[in-house]
Amino acid sequence: MMPQDLPEEEAEAPKFTARQQRFIAAFCVSGNCTKAAKEAGYSEEYAYSIGSRLSKNVEIRAAIDERLAAYSISAALATKLNSEIAQSCVNEFLKIENVEESTKIQQPLQDYIEEILVEIAFEEEYAKRANLQEEELDEHKFKQRKRRRAIIRLQLQLENDSLATHTIAGPPVLVKRARLDLVKLAEAREGGRIKSLSFGEFGPKVELYAADAAIDRAARMHGLYEKDNRQAAGTEVEIVIGGSPKETA
Repeated sequence: MMPQDLPEEEAEAPKFTARQQRFIAAFCVSGNCTKAAKEAGYSEEYAYSIGSRLSKNVEIRAAIDERLAAYSISAALATKLNSEIAQSCVNEFLKIENVEESTKIQQPLQDYIEEILVEIAFEEEYAKRANLQEEELDEHKFKQRKRRRAIIRLQLQLENDSLATHTIAGPPVLVKRARLDLVKLAEAREGGRIKSLSFGEFGPKVELYAADAAIDRAARMHGLYEKDNRQAAGTEVEIVIGGSPKETA
């Protein structure tokens, strides 16, 4: 008999044992009855059979379904997320821009020599008009000597090769360059569409978040796929060989 000093609800035994409760929680995470049985503390040797039996228990199955329903996302959200992940690719986070890039061109040595001669003449005229004295004048003379010696070297090169050239800066050109759109990456990370975004020695590192499998399971739970809808509805399938159903009737 039930003790008189205890209320009826307190005297009732728990609906599930501690291991059964752990099994329910573990199964909702992994969806694998064997793994859930092991995590619940059942013998690894018999985890498969125990897990299979527990997952088919009516009350345990109801508890699992109730917990999954509380955790599940709506059909509309599952469809939206599944579509976004399916369409996500690296190109989405790349921004193509026109960037000005410097170029190099080859200039005939004789033209380069003439440019230096013009520079020497300009600096001489400047020194006279500025009336350079002492240290400034010494620095001016030192630089002029360097220019004249550079001409001697270039003339020697030209004597050895009449087609010799000198590399100089050319006109800038516009080129297309791809760069990561960090704003889009941050938004995708916040929305759960990528797993991680970090910055290392060689720049940003993006790891895609493999949430598609979980969303796929959620979509199947809501019967979003045609195959699942037919299975859930129990539709009969008629196999016809050599004609339509009416022709074979």
